[in-house]
Amino acid sequence: MSSNIRQEYRTPEERQIHRPEYVDFLDSSKYYADVFQRMIDKIQALIDDTSPSMENVLNQGHF
Repeated sequence: MSSNIRQEYRTPEERQIHRPEYVDFLDSSKYYADVFQRMIDKIQALIDDTSPSMENVLNQGHF
């Protein structure tokens, strides 16, 4: 959902007014569990890499 549309949901009252539109948006924007799992796995691998190799650090652009 773009930022100009999200601005219509700033207050609780606006969220109540626009709730049906938001529910429709959520229903039409299905995300599957495997998409989230891949994202979680990628983040977890980065977190677990507490001592990356010098080559990986240089390849990723960390100084």
